[in-house]
Amino acid sequence: MLRPHSASTLNPSALRDVDGLRVDGSTCSARSGSLSPIVRHKIMTRIGVLAALIAIVFGPLYTDPQYNWLHHTVSELAAQNTRNAWVMQIGLSALGIGIAVDFLRHRHPADIPFVAFGLFVTLSALFPHRPFVEGRAFSEALDLIHSVCASLTGLSAVLGFVVRCIVEKQLQKKWVYASLAVMYTVLPLMMTIYPSLAGVFQRVIFGSFFVWAVMDYPKTKMPNNYLQRA
Repeated sequence: MLRPHSASTLNPSALRDVDGLRVDGSTCSARSGSLSPIVRHKIMTRIGVLAALIAIVFGPLYTDPQYNWLHHTVSELAAQNTRNAWVMQIGLSALGIGIAVDFLRHRHPADIPFVAFGLFVTLSALFPHRPFVEGRAFSEALDLIHSVCASLTGLSAVLGFVVRCIVEKQLQKKWVYASLAVMYTVLPLMMTIYPSLAGVFQRVIFGSFFVWAVMDYPKTKMPNNYLQRA
């Protein structure tokens, strides 16, 4: 049976670096009744991803029957005067807030653009899209604010991956960040060129971001004695 080391018996030579944290394997895997430090410092992002993912996956079931996931976007689930729009609004807001909260736990400068991403995602949910059902009343001002916030969301993500690519030392991760930056530039253009598949392209964007966020966000930079104090 694995047993956690006490603070007095931690051996520095047994520590290994995981996502920027100096972590002892047994300490992370066997704390009675507690989450590992890595999980705790990503927990809000993961909750946000889960909330947004549920809202997206079940969107066609709870929204208006005219919704078609192939060409209707994720943000249209949160559109004005749309059935159960609050579900998607909560999902996107949870994602944005989770990203911001996890950043505040460690404050790595490389992740500042992703805080902007979280902010604009939340604002795009709170200032909703025009309805995808023709003929319904809507506020043009809210729709305009949504468009601006949605554009800034994409720009923030691209900037974030560019910054990560610059500061990252591992070549493999550099390629990942560069690829994501290119993908998040190309796919929005594809949504404009092929509007009949806009929903597919946007779901690829969100899906890839969710995978990356769960695996690689936030960029932690904690003191080496964190585990003794945790």
